[in-house]
Amino acid sequence: MPFHYSTYCDGCNQNILDIKFTCLTCLDPGMSNTFDLCVQCMDKRIERSGFVHTTDHTLMKCLRYTQPYSFSRHIREAQSMTERLKKALTEASTCHTHDDKLGLVETHETSSEMHLQMRCGCCTNLITIPFWACITCAPDTLICDDCETKGASLSSGLPNKPSHRPDHPLLRLHNLLQEQFKPKKIDSTVTIINDLETSVEKSFTEMDARMAKLEGTVETRLKLFESLLQKIALQLNTAQGDM
Repeated sequence: MPFHYSTYCDGCNQNILDIKFTCLTCLDPGMSNTFDLCVQCMDKRIERSGFVHTTDHTLMKCLRYTQPYSFSRHIREAQSMTERLKKALTEASTCHTHDDKLGLVETHETSSEMHLQMRCGCCTNLITIPFWACITCAPDTLICDDCETKGASLSSGLPNKPSHRPDHPLLRLHNLLQEQFKPKKIDSTVTIINDLETSVEKSFTEMDARMAKLEGTVETRLKLFESLLQKIALQLNTAQGDM
């Protein structure tokens, strides 16, 4: 069984003994602090102070222990591959129309299963999200989620090109489609802001009414208190006259 020395799962705080998943989305920019998960916690939502790890984050899977230098190299290769595949996925999954007057881009998102013309290197079926990419094999070797679960291998068929093996470090790609600018989202945001403004104005109006009522109550009570003081003063004067 592989053993990842001094590596503890950030989900359950147990030592990771077999497969280690490192979240690239939660990774510290300087790679000084990694967010590592075990098999049992890889698909869990985990909240920490300052950030939240969700199940659609990009994960790097390592079956075997790697030295720190090799691990950091895998991280850099995984980040580069993520950006490359993100660009390819975005281009394959969206089409754009431009508004010359506003300079806006209206995005029509389409089904990744229909338009993402990338196939699994093992079963040759169309890739759907989430999917995996091998960090070791080049060019990009994509693997569907089913084949990765089965631990499928892939022979390159070429004498000088290595074959993909299940113990290669993998990258799980999930929510990679870049969010595009949509006018309808702006309209929705404006509506929300207008509703908030209306709600705030209503709250201030109600507050002004309560303040006016409170001022009237205070003024009435001050008059009553003043009248009471006058009665007390009159009674004191009367008592002194009797003496």
